[in-house]
Amino acid sequence: MLTAAGTAATLVCLLGVVWLGPAAALLNVMTAVPAVYLSIRLGLRYGLILVGATSVFLLLLSSPYTLATYLALFGTGSVLLSFFLLTRTPWDRAAFYAVSGALLFSVLLMLLVTITGSVTPTELIERIVQAEAEQTMQIYRQSGFSEQQLQEVGQVVDRLAAFVTTGFLGILVAILVSIQALTLLVLRALTRKHYSIPGVAFSVWRLPARLIWLLIFSGFTAFLGLPVLSWLGQNLLLVLLPLYFLQGMAVISSFLQHRPWPIAIKGLIYLALLVLSPLPLIVVSIGIFDLWIDFRKNRQEKLS
Repeated sequence: MLTAAGTAATLVCLLGVVWLGPAAALLNVMTAVPAVYLSIRLGLRYGLILVGATSVFLLLLSSPYTLATYLALFGTGSVLLSFFLLTRTPWDRAAFYAVSGALLFSVLLMLLVTITGSVTPTELIERIVQAEAEQTMQIYRQSGFSEQQLQEVGQVVDRLAAFVTTGFLGILVAILVSIQALTLLVLRALTRKHYSIPGVAFSVWRLPARLIWLLIFSGFTAFLGLPVLSWLGQNLLLVLLPLYFLQGMAVISSFLQHRPWPIAIKGLIYLALLVLSPLPLIVVSIGIFDLWIDFRKNRQEKLS
C-alpha cells in the first residue's frame, strides 16, 4: 500500500509541471523523496520496488526520454542515497556518492545514445536543451499566457537555452546537488523519531577548506578568454557556487536556531534568501568568507 502511494506521489512530483503548470516546479525537484523515505522507513527493497514501478508506469504512460530523465536525475540518486544512509554514512558523504553515481549514470546513458544514434555529444546536448525548451513553452501555452507574454517568455527561454548548452555539465551537477539537498531537508523534517539521519547537524556543516582553491581557479579561468579553459571555469563555477550557497545557508541556520522565532517566520526567511535577488548572492558570499571569518565560531564565543 505504501509502495503504491509512494509511486503515485513520485509520478505527481515528476509530471506535476505538465499537469499543474509552472506553479508545480517545486514538486518536480522533490521526485526522489518518496523512494528515499520508504527505503529508510521500511528497507531498501521498498525503494527499489518504487523506482521500478515508477519506471514501468513512465514507459507505459510517457516517452523513453521521460523515463531516462527520471532514472538519471532521480531514480539512481534516490537508490544510492538510501543505500548509504542505511549503512550509516554521514549525510553529506551519502549525498556526494549519490550525486557522483547519478552523474556517472547520466554520462554513460548519453554516451550510449551518441553511439547508437550516430550523434556527437554536442548535438545530443543541443537536442536535450531544445526538447526542454519546447516543453517549457508548451507548459506556458497551456497556462493561459497571452501571445505577447509568450513572446517575452520565449525570448528568455532562448537565452537560457544558449546558456544551458554551454554550461550543461555544470548545470547537471548543480541540479543533482539541489535534488539531494532538498531530499535530505524533507527527510529531516519528516523524521519524527521514526529514523535518524547520520552526520553532523546542518548548522555546523562546512565544506573542505581546500575547495576554496578550486573556486579561485575556476573564477580565474572562466574569464581568461581561452575557449576550453573558460568552458571549464564556467562549469566549475556552476557546481561550486551552489555548494557555497549551502554553506552560507548553514551559517544562517546556525544564527536562526538560537532565535525564538516561529517556524513559519524562519521558513519565510529561508524562502526569501533563496528567491529574492540579490539575497542568494549574499548567502554565497557568506559561505565563501566563512572560511576566513568563521561566523559560527565568533557567535559561539559571544554566547559563551
